[in-house]
Amino acid sequence: MIKLLLDQGATINAFDKKDRRAIHWAAYMGHVEIVKLLYEHGAELNCQDKQVRTL
Repeated sequence: MIKLLLDQGATINAFDKKDRRAIHWAAYMGHVEIVKLLYEHGAELNCQDKQVRTL
């Protein structure tokens, strides 16, 4: 599903109301392959959420 969204032009660094991005959630949930896929498509690794949490 993630690959399909990325192939269709989904915004890779979009964030929710707490400034968490897809890569935050993938890392939090332990989805290493999704983190790699998001990174390979340009996801920002040095991003922070509103509580200044990083990956």
